[in-house]
Amino acid sequence: MSHVTDNTPLPAERNPAAGQAPKKGLPPGSAVYTGTMADEPVLLTLFDYGPEQLVEHSGLSAEQCIAFKDTPTVTWIDIDGLHDTHLVREICRAFRVHPLAMEDALNPTTRPKVEDYESQLFVTVKMARPGKDSEDIAEVEQVSCVLGPQYVISFQERPGDLFDSLRTRLRNQAGRIRDRGPDYLLHALLDAVVDGYYLVIERFEDELEELETEALDPDAEDIPQRVHSLRLQLLEFRRLVWPLREAIGELLRREGGQIRKETVPFLRDLYDHVLQVLDVIDSERDRLASVVEMHLAMTSHQMNEVMRVLTVVSSLFIPLTFFTGLYGMNFTNMPELQWRFGYYALLGLMGLITIGMLGWFRRMKWL
Repeated sequence: MSHVTDNTPLPAERNPAAGQAPKKGLPPGSAVYTGTMADEPVLLTLFDYGPEQLVEHSGLSAEQCIAFKDTPTVTWIDIDGLHDTHLVREICRAFRVHPLAMEDALNPTTRPKVEDYESQLFVTVKMARPGKDSEDIAEVEQVSCVLGPQYVISFQERPGDLFDSLRTRLRNQAGRIRDRGPDYLLHALLDAVVDGYYLVIERFEDELEELETEALDPDAEDIPQRVHSLRLQLLEFRRLVWPLREAIGELLRREGGQIRKETVPFLRDLYDHVLQVLDVIDSERDRLASVVEMHLAMTSHQMNEVMRVLTVVSSLFIPLTFFTGLYGMNFTNMPELQWRFGYYALLGLMGLITIGMLGWFRRMKWL
C-alpha cells in the first residue's frame, strides 16, 4: 500500500512569520512550521555509507539529496533548520514521508513519540544541551527522525547538535556503525541525545552542590527562590525525558519490522540509560527538598541562638529589676534607705545574684 501524500500548496498567508495562527483552518498534515522563524538558510548534510565506502556532502540542494534515495547503502540526510517548509516538503514528498509525520516534524511542541507509517518509523525526541547560566540550565531543541528501508532523515530546528561524535565515527569507521543498517543509525542518534541528558544532569548537580553549600549560611536569603527556580527547571527536564522511555519501549516492540533483531540489545541498553537519567532526576528532586529543609533548620537554629541570648539577659535582669523596684517605692518607713552603706550593699547583692545566675546557666550548659 502506498503512502498518502499531500500536494496542497502551502498558503503564504498562513506563514508563522506573519504572526497569525499558522494552522488555523488547515487540514491535518499541512506543512506549516510553527516554531521561531530564522534568517539562516536551511543546511542539508548527507552521509551515504557502507562497510567499504563513505560519501559526505554538506550544503546540498534538495535535488542532490533526493538523488541518493535508492542507493543500496545507508543514507543519512540531516535537515538543519525547518523554517523553509517548501524545501522540507520537497524532500519529504520524494521519500514518501507521511504528511502527519511531516506535520509533527515541523511542530516544535510535538510530544516525544514513535509512529509507525507502514515501511517507515517516525521518531521525535527532545534534545537538551547545557545552557549558559543558572537561569537557563538546559537548551532544548526538538529532533525528529524518519527511519526508512535504507535511510534516516533527521529534522533539526537550528544549527548545532550533539551528533559530532557520531559523524566522527562514520568518517573514521570507528565501532560497528558502518557495518549496520539504518535502524542502528537511528539508535546512534538517540544515544547521542541521551548522552546530552547526562551533560545537563551534571549542570543540575553543580547548581545543587552550590545550593547545598550556601544553604548552611542562614544569611543567604535567596536560597528558597533559587531552589524553586531549579525545581521548576528540573521538572520541565523530567517532562522531556519521560516520554523518551515510552518511545524506546515502542521501538523495542517493533522488532522484526523496521528494527532488526541485532539492534534490539542496543535499544535495551539505551532504555536502561533513560531509566538511569530518570532515577537521577528523582534523586536530585529529593535533594532539592532537603536543601530547603537544611536552610530552614539553619535559620531556625540561628533564631534559637538569638532567643537564648535574649532569654539569658532577661533572666539576669528579673531579680535586679525586683530590687530596684522594691527600693524605688516611696514609703516613709524603709530603714535600709537611711543606712549609710545601703546603696553599696544593694549593688553588691545584685552583683552576687548576677554572678551566681551566670554560674548556674554555665553549669546547665545554657551558655
